[in-house]
Amino acid sequence: MSLRGFKSFVKDHLVGRALGVTAFGLMLPTLGIYAATRFNIGSMVSRVPVLGTVMGNAYGRAALGATVTAGLSYLAYGAGLLGRNEAIMANSIALVLFGLNAMRNAGHLPSMLQAAVPASSGTEGLASSMFGYGGSYMNGYGGYLGYLGDAHDEEDAAGELFGYNAAPQVNVF
Repeated sequence: MSLRGFKSFVKDHLVGRALGVTAFGLMLPTLGIYAATRFNIGSMVSRVPVLGTVMGNAYGRAALGATVTAGLSYLAYGAGLLGRNEAIMANSIALVLFGLNAMRNAGHLPSMLQAAVPASSGTEGLASSMFGYGGSYMNGYGGYLGYLGDAHDEEDAAGELFGYNAAPQVNVF
């Protein structure tokens, strides 16, 4: 236990390749959701009778996400970009992110931990984007299609009472 030992310890952990693999593991959930959305994997899986039911909960979606990221890690390993252990480490990071997000969405984390676990931008849209809703015109609205106007305003223009022509122009059909 000395300062020299501590410096050596820190230098051993600041290896560029290890940091790159860690960054890749942190990016895997976003890449996995993009791939699943691009290839429509979620809607294909949800058509299978038993799997469709399983994928309806947070843990099923996390399992699908972990499977897709495992495939991406394996592709990186097969292409020679990562070693076997590096690919496993990167996917383990993604697996932890998916698991924590599933626990958070299912309400199985204590409130103290739920506030401490950040919502990953990659795993936040997992429910919608893996099941055919990502990238559609409804994305971002959360089911609410616009302000209905103020019925008590004296200066309403014709056609804008109760929100007629006031809501965003969104085709819901």
